[in-house]
Amino acid sequence: MKADKLFVLDWENGGIGVVERDRPTIGVKKGQIKKVINIQDKRDLKTLADDFCLLDREDVQDIIETCKSYAEGQRAILRIYMKLYME
Repeated sequence: MKADKLFVLDWENGGIGVVERDRPTIGVKKGQIKKVINIQDKRDLKTLADDFCLLDREDVQDIIETCKSYAEGQRAILRIYMKLYME
């Protein structure tokens, strides 16, 4: 898909001018984005694991470090809890 031209206002050097730029192509990825959770979500997952007495397990620590969202980590920790204590 060929890029169209885009006209934008330019406020450089104290004046207003119109600059012609290429419009970005749609659907082209610049690079793979690695999604990681923030520090507060990791703390919350550690608190959740500690509440269920699972924090000392190696697999739970691995889940906390490698999960891509809080919900994913929560599901994995609860899955381990169900497997250990509910069966």
